[in-house]
Amino acid sequence: MSRFYLIEAHHDGTRRYRAGSKIADSVANAQPGDQVSATLCAKPSQGMAPLDAAAVAAMAAMRITTTVGAQTTVPTGVASADI
Repeated sequence: MSRFYLIEAHHDGTRRYRAGSKIADSVANAQPGDQVSATLCAKPSQGMAPLDAAAVAAMAAMRITTTVGAQTTVPTGVASADI
């Protein structure tokens, strides 16, 4: 199971995901309201915040030790744009 909260907007090669979205690595691991992107979950970035232990492990495997600031407000700016 691997779930992330998107601090920034992301694109997985076929689809764009808005900042503020929650993504899971598979339908089986998704919770209500989650979107599924195995591609993004396999290669997390600093613009993603881990929501479970598997996501923390995936971040560590990519040698990511911090996310882009603490998410306390609605994302704004170009990283949050849904173009």
